[in-house]
Amino acid sequence: MEIRGAEKLSELSEVNKKLGKTDLFEFTSFLEVVRSDYQNSGQMLRTALNKFKNWYNAAKSKSISQLSSYLYDINCNIDIMVAIKSGAYI
Repeated sequence: MEIRGAEKLSELSEVNKKLGKTDLFEFTSFLEVVRSDYQNSGQMLRTALNKFKNWYNAAKSKSISQLSSYLYDINCNIDIMVAIKSGAYI
């Protein structure tokens, strides 16, 4: 089933390229990963993604420019790798 979905996405990607539209293959693949993570994760991640969905929809309902601003500014000054705890200290 996954292979058929990947083939379909690949076909759509080729169609988009031929039409001169933005290639959506990478973004669609990312959304599939998020969907899988949501289905297979614990309550903490699902709650965070639900909150993001609500914020996204609220910002989008106000204006696309506000939504774009929100997406560009999500903790833009925070390096997520800093928050990862390591067993060894340097």
